[in-house]
Amino acid sequence: MKRHMNAFWPALLAAFCATLPPAEVPAATVQVWITDSATGLKVEGAHFVALAGTDTLVRAVSGTAAPLSFQVDASAVDGRRAGLMPESASVTAFPNPCGDKVSLEWVSAGSGERIEIFDVLGRRLYAGPSASPAGRSVSADFGLTGLPDGLYLVRAAGGNSQPMTGKFLKTGGTASHPNAAVRRLGARIGLPRPSAPVRSDGRAVRLMAYTTKTAKDTDGRHVCGYASIETTVSGDTLITIPMNPRPFSEAGHNAAPKSAAAVVVDGRADDPVWAEAAWGDIDHVWLGAPPSADDFTGRYKIAWTPERLCLLVEIRDDVVSDQYPDPLSNYWQDDCVEVFIDENASGGNHQYSYNAFAYHVALDGTAVDAGADGRTKNLSNHMEVARIEDGDWSTWEIAIKIFGEDFSDTRLDNVPLTLGASKVMGFMVAYCDNDGTYDRQNFVGSIFIAGRDKNVGWINASVFGTLELLP
Repeated sequence: MKRHMNAFWPALLAAFCATLPPAEVPAATVQVWITDSATGLKVEGAHFVALAGTDTLVRAVSGTAAPLSFQVDASAVDGRRAGLMPESASVTAFPNPCGDKVSLEWVSAGSGERIEIFDVLGRRLYAGPSASPAGRSVSADFGLTGLPDGLYLVRAAGGNSQPMTGKFLKTGGTASHPNAAVRRLGARIGLPRPSAPVRSDGRAVRLMAYTTKTAKDTDGRHVCGYASIETTVSGDTLITIPMNPRPFSEAGHNAAPKSAAAVVVDGRADDPVWAEAAWGDIDHVWLGAPPSADDFTGRYKIAWTPERLCLLVEIRDDVVSDQYPDPLSNYWQDDCVEVFIDENASGGNHQYSYNAFAYHVALDGTAVDAGADGRTKNLSNHMEVARIEDGDWSTWEIAIKIFGEDFSDTRLDNVPLTLGASKVMGFMVAYCDNDGTYDRQNFVGSIFIAGRDKNVGWINASVFGTLELLP
């Protein structure tokens, strides 16, 4: 019965879209300024992406002399006529259709509001609190791995307002399995918005911008920020996007929130800061063939205190393997989380120096890296680690003391650095996946590394991504 229903809805939607007349809206030119939300000054060096459905319209880097500019195709100005799902005026899904992940956006009704997801048979697949002040925009990500393709319905209800509804179409995701479930991956709370978004006849376009360590405003000051907005384009328009210094993880560039209290490292992820931090994916294959979702899936969050950098890493691994009991021997061949940190983001060679660190964190919490003499060093006293298993899933909570490039493994008086807001570090995280042999099958990281040899992070810190500490 499910298979027939899943085939029915896409066919029905395609037939509906085919009955609509062709769009008669001319091509539109969109110009975009990227600004710092705190000062209003234009930003140079911000990475910008414009998306319409699953289509990338443009990728560019912002300047301050002229706005970014791109065209919206006249043949697809109206999203419905482009064959996309009709969008709800209350809860918007992106991308739509989607694969194994969907972002839902709505304006919160406040206390008591819950967001729910149903299949077409009315079975509730997810229910959870909105946890956002009334009138604030909410953007929440949901994992759909294992759910069958088909139409899904969304409802945000609670408070004193009428329920808001929406829908999305899942196509091209993973096959169904008995333990399939909707999982909330994270949420971002935005600025106050009108209670009912106003949409005109046009094409829905999502605009995203994020900074790296080189971004600066017109006064030459470094800027850290992230923005993601959706607008409807029906004609030539000029848009200003103010970037907010909020937690984000995008294409190897991360911004981490500060924890108001010391993080309790117990693997339970119940510290308040973890609800604020954003998820980043560990999904770029550096060695081996791309693993299936049930073989390996990984993601991470970052937070900080003045004393430590804190990581929350969630791993799905169907075979947990420790073939080399000696933590100083063949440590990269066992299952382990690898954390790359370049304290001052200087880049360069660190193979046998502490210009940067490549901590291999084993299943038992032991952390090692190559020392200045080329020998493996046990650096477990740099961090506190807790790991909890739940079936194929494990949660790693790691709190790391940060040392500078003057660290020496022959001294006992090394002093960790005190971290502060706006500090920029080199950073990436990866997982070595061994499925019970004497060699790892996969090495999967958090960022894309160009070139044929992608296993260079243990030598060259210049391939690291960036991490900025938010106030």
